[in-house]
Amino acid sequence: MASDISFSISPEGLGELFDVMVEALPQEPYGDFSSTWSKVQHCLDSAAEWACAHGRADQRRVLKRLSVLLKYGAWGARPLDVPPHPKIAGACLIPVSYGEDRDAWSQHLPWNRKFLVNDLLRASKWLTILAWHFSLRANRRREFHWCRTCAALLREARRCLRAADPQGF
Repeated sequence: MASDISFSISPEGLGELFDVMVEALPQEPYGDFSSTWSKVQHCLDSAAEWACAHGRADQRRVLKRLSVLLKYGAWGARPLDVPPHPKIAGACLIPVSYGEDRDAWSQHLPWNRKFLVNDLLRASKWLTILAWHFSLRANRRREFHWCRTCAALLREARRCLRAADPQGF
């Protein structure tokens, strides 16, 4: 069963998203830009599996929402690229849903231990930088809060992975 956690964003907010992401990675070629944010999205999705495995529904929700928002930002999506919100006039709807698979994290645990630990740390760093750039913008408090929360959750997921196999690190 899929859970719908779609959210709204103002057209100005969606338009600013790409600009803020570019400010966080200045003077990077587009390939490096998209690769970095793709890696961050992957870490957010992996951490969402971790949150699900540990019964943290609220934290999983914010991880998935930020992951999808960053995907739209990396694409440079504009208000006409997303559907209008059905209930809030003038707002854009960002569709987000996820399935319930509590075992996904444990199924990939050896792979996560080997490859994901360093990526989680780097992704946390990029989210902290992105949060700082959001803090400089008016009316981006929610996105600022999401980035700060997700950065902390990525660090916590990394600690959990490292604690599971202390000799491996």
